[in-house]
Amino acid sequence: MPKGLETRTPIRPSVDATVRQLDLQTAQLAAAAGQEGFRLAAIGRNPWRDYRPEPPYNAWELGLHERRPEYAAPEAYMVGYGPDLNLSHPDWDPDRVLDVGRKLTALSPVLVPFSFSSPFAGGEPVALSTRTLIRAPVRPSARAFLPAARPPVGVAARIPAEVGRIEFKAFDALPANALYHPLLALLAGLALDRTLADRADRPDPGAHAHAARAGFDDPAVRDGAERIIDAAERALAGTWAGECWSRSGACWPGAPPPRTT
Repeated sequence: MPKGLETRTPIRPSVDATVRQLDLQTAQLAAAAGQEGFRLAAIGRNPWRDYRPEPPYNAWELGLHERRPEYAAPEAYMVGYGPDLNLSHPDWDPDRVLDVGRKLTALSPVLVPFSFSSPFAGGEPVALSTRTLIRAPVRPSARAFLPAARPPVGVAARIPAEVGRIEFKAFDALPANALYHPLLALLAGLALDRTLADRADRPDPGAHAHAARAGFDDPAVRDGAERIIDAAERALAGTWAGECWSRSGACWPGAPPPRTT
């Protein structure tokens, strides 16, 4: 069962710099793949096969899945593919970092439709995002890396430099790198926002399933997406340095935004 290829960008101080780095790495990866007769493609879920380990998991492996939550539910992460988008800010304390992680968890059902790219399962069209259908009940939408674990959203950083990292994990694989710019900016705006009261410790499977099937054709999903865009735009106004991201095309001066990867 192919897992797919992953590329990781180093920390960059802005969305523009992050996407430029991703473009560079994607071009290098495409060139290397081309030498072997392959080309790159982005899909949110294997369109033909579900995951079945061969041979089946032994007792030690099953125990590991029970003890370590990052190994649980391989049927989701072994056939579902999507980016981990990361934000951090040196001035944010652990409480602020955890709060942003809980906010992104609550808003995940209206965030994920911006990325849907996995309509097929078993070779048949099933939903706008079959990845979301299998993933939301068993995997986190966001994680906040803290000096000490505060589950379920707050996890212990593995090295000191990781403290403060906020990771959003629920987007489907994006078919074009240009989509990373607006989605990273949206997450940055939501991280800076101080008006939205939405918080959750775990993803809502029902809300995700509804969004995965209806997408923006559903008025509630569409209204929720417009609400978070408006909140992000308001938060970015006066805080974004040298970047433009707005439906109105406006640019705002001010302090730098969160760093991203």
